[in-house]
Amino acid sequence: MRARSFTILMLIFALLCPCALRAQVRDSVARTLSRQPKLTGGLSTRYSFITGFAVAVRSVSMGAEFGGKLRVGIGYCWLKLPEYDASKPGGQQPFYRDKYLTDASGASYTVVSRLDLDYFFYYSELIFYHTRRWKFNIPFRVGLGNSKYVYDHAGMKIKDSRHFVFLYEPSVCLEYKLFRFFGLGAEVGYRFMLINNNAIREKFNYPVYNFSFLVYYSEVFKAVFPGSRWSKKL
Repeated sequence: MRARSFTILMLIFALLCPCALRAQVRDSVARTLSRQPKLTGGLSTRYSFITGFAVAVRSVSMGAEFGGKLRVGIGYCWLKLPEYDASKPGGQQPFYRDKYLTDASGASYTVVSRLDLDYFFYYSELIFYHTRRWKFNIPFRVGLGNSKYVYDHAGMKIKDSRHFVFLYEPSVCLEYKLFRFFGLGAEVGYRFMLINNNAIREKFNYPVYNFSFLVYYSEVFKAVFPGSRWSKKL
């Protein structure tokens, strides 16, 4: 109940925040969006929990930064499960479960199914603090995808209990620029499954935290093509 109330409050904040910005700092936002965008993105590993068990979530993203104050972009996330080990107690639940099937003769047999969650996401980040090397920002992230179980059968990958999911992740983020082309990031937040897969009993509503390696594509472009007219605009 508390989680649902908090979700509603965060959604109201997310909806009202852009309105407040337009009303209070309309000119500043317009100047920011008029600036030539810089490409951003990279690979990262986000850590979270499923039904209380730690799990890694890989992600790749690409976006644009406007005037050092606003970032927007898209990306893709997928679960990175531990390798299956039948000798471990409980068969490594909740990541892997036994699936009982019956062949044409009526004989039963067992296959191992693995949990899967993957989704595309949109993000926007307001950058509140910015120095030569440090940035502090508050990301807004929503994702659309599917959760399911996957198992191998007759040479094919079968997707079982598949269903659409919609999730929301409020968080805070710190970024440190190592040098011109690369940086490091850290993020702490919470995952809310606003539309969940009721066919899967595992719980995905948990904290998330992220350590990422960042690539500043605009700086790479300027180094590779120093005389380009595009380099002068980045």
